[in-house]
Amino acid sequence: MRTLREKRVDPAYPQAALKAGAYGLVEVQVRISQTGEVQSVRLISEDPVLASSATKAVKQWHYKPYLLNGGPVTVSTKVRLNYKLSSGEGVVLDAPVRSTPAN
Repeated sequence: MRTLREKRVDPAYPQAALKAGAYGLVEVQVRISQTGEVQSVRLISEDPVLASSATKAVKQWHYKPYLLNGGPVTVSTKVRLNYKLSSGEGVVLDAPVRSTPAN
């Protein structure tokens, strides 16, 4: 689904996480409508300090419609956000896991 993403809002690295030295993966299940809008975001695995930031950002993402047999369909995908610390700065990288048509 990464190749279909048209808009990515970068998650803000929470100041509390920076101060605490918190880092790690946040994984979310994202449901994307036939028009490419993010309909819902559900946390799968999380660091409680980072989870809110991830959810807020992903809710603002937008995708090109996913086509199946020539028509747009609603899909679910997992997105992993990797919160990393580097020289006292926070960086967030993302990597979708997989997409499947939603029922």
